[in-house]
Amino acid sequence: MFEIANIPDDKLRSLLPNGIKNLLGKRVSLSGILWLIKTYGGTDIYIPSSTSDASARFTGLSSTDIHHLCQLAGGTDIKIPSGVRIKQYLFSNRVVEMRKAGISERDVALALGIADRSVRRIVQQADWRLSIKQTQEPQ
Repeated sequence: MFEIANIPDDKLRSLLPNGIKNLLGKRVSLSGILWLIKTYGGTDIYIPSSTSDASARFTGLSSTDIHHLCQLAGGTDIKIPSGVRIKQYLFSNRVVEMRKAGISERDVALALGIADRSVRRIVQQADWRLSIKQTQEPQ
């Protein structure tokens, strides 16, 4: 679901919802937060106070992340966001990368289950953002 190999951590952190960023962002690793979103996104989950209880439940987190999670929210329910902005960004990034690799609009659309027009729109928006970013960089 999350193909994040070539996306900088600061960009991903900027896409996190403020609630989870403020609660966990400084102590739990980015990979831990993304695992929580991927696994429990859109639901409320109970965070045990004990790290041993949490270790059994949160198998995708490192022991350090589990320890911090229990310290920050142990004994409470927290809402894990669905991560819509991250998913949209990653999907758009995938479309642009496929087009840069020389895959036709039609083949990208068929592979991802979207319309040709959507592929064009996503690529045009990405090109527009890139041109804005380049004009703002100091020379």
